[in-house]
Amino acid sequence: MLSEDGYKTPENRIAIACAAVWGRSLSDEEINNLHQASTIEVDIGGEGGIEIPGNGNTTLVCGKITDLPVSRRVFAITQKALPISQSDLLSKVVLGEAISDPDLGDYTINTTPYEGAVLVVVAEDECGSEWTPNASYRVNDVIRPSTFQRYVYYCSSGGTSNDTEPVRWFDTDGSKRVGTAQFQAKPFSRPLAHDPIIPTIMASE
Repeated sequence: MLSEDGYKTPENRIAIACAAVWGRSLSDEEINNLHQASTIEVDIGGEGGIEIPGNGNTTLVCGKITDLPVSRRVFAITQKALPISQSDLLSKVVLGEAISDPDLGDYTINTTPYEGAVLVVVAEDECGSEWTPNASYRVNDVIRPSTFQRYVYYCSSGGTSNDTEPVRWFDTDGSKRVGTAQFQAKPFSRPLAHDPIIPTIMASE
């Protein structure tokens, strides 16, 4: 439980801000993962690097994926291209990434210390591995058919597949047996991008 004084810190004020977006607060572990910095240096290989500007504040992007309750990797990228040191080139930077909650669709990306506009990109779903006969599968393993049909199949009950590839189904309600394992169909979603947004900025004290 956070103390009254604890809510005065930038990290805990972010938790309150996220509650308005998500309908829930950040967990203590999520709060502890937040950090502050004035600038950070991003190593891009070779001799150059990119300095991420900032003012010592904690910045965060909160959001919710609402179309399907599937974990997805979400990235925050600078809208503006930043200068590469020891070079005349510019490059956009991936500030951070997160995995959305599989049930609620919530995500939080720590973009500290950047305060400019960012693009939020939702990466494509897990496409899994191609179905294999007589293979052992565990819960949450993902398979796809040998001929892709824009659906993937999440293992809901572990077991062993049979020796003949099953006829694919597209009903997302409930699971179907494949050998001794069970799988649930889910549509495969392509990458998406959100309009530029400004991260939540919590001033340092």
